[in-house]
Amino acid sequence: MRHHCPHRLRGSMEVHYIPEGEAIMQIDDEARVVKVGDAVYTSVQYIENIGKLLSFLCALFLHGREMMRKS
Repeated sequence: MRHHCPHRLRGSMEVHYIPEGEAIMQIDDEARVVKVGDAVYTSVQYIENIGKLLSFLCALFLHGREMMRKS
């Protein structure tokens, strides 16, 4: 199993939604168990599967940046 360190997003935030499974998620300075139905909004995060199957959706929000180029 690969281990990753918590990382900080600069100029953006992420929302993670857990539709299936269970994980330990580093949220800012705290580690919490997240499970089906949880949604987490954070800029510092790390997620580790603690069950058989983990599915999550991640949306990235960019602060103050254009997402599309103007033609």
